[in-house]
Amino acid sequence: MTIAKSEETEDRDFYDAQSFGGDKYFMYIIDQNGQTSCYFWFSSPAQLLNAIKVHMDFWEWREGWDEASEELEKIIDSHPNPTRLDDTLCGRLNAYIDAHAGIRIWAWGKFEEVVSGNERFSVEVRTEFREHMNDSDGNSASPIREDELDQFIEYLFNRTT
Repeated sequence: MTIAKSEETEDRDFYDAQSFGGDKYFMYIIDQNGQTSCYFWFSSPAQLLNAIKVHMDFWEWREGWDEASEELEKIIDSHPNPTRLDDTLCGRLNAYIDAHAGIRIWAWGKFEEVVSGNERFSVEVRTEFREHMNDSDGNSASPIREDELDQFIEYLFNRTT
């Protein structure tokens, strides 16, 4: 699988990040009520984390955006390896975000993980995709094949609620 590399900019905002654009990293956000969800796509973990620090103003923060931005930046910068998208960092960010904005980073990582990984989120997304496509090959959680890739990307783009 070949993924086209998009232009690397650290200040990419969430509006630009809603389209796939061949990016390698994703973040899937969902609100507390499960009514709204969206994928955001980035070229690097640093770009994704920078967008959280400086562009997560699409949500209404209870204390105001400036305070939230400062706190999110502190959380990310205090992490031992701030460009690694690990569960510990995600948990710390979600603890703050849940308490102050009513959203949650449901999952983040590499696009390749969603295509072929064994993580729970990846398996669920592939299963949903195959159900959506009425694919009954018996193994709906199997990795996305090359011939399915365009449809899978379109499905992810339209999967938001």
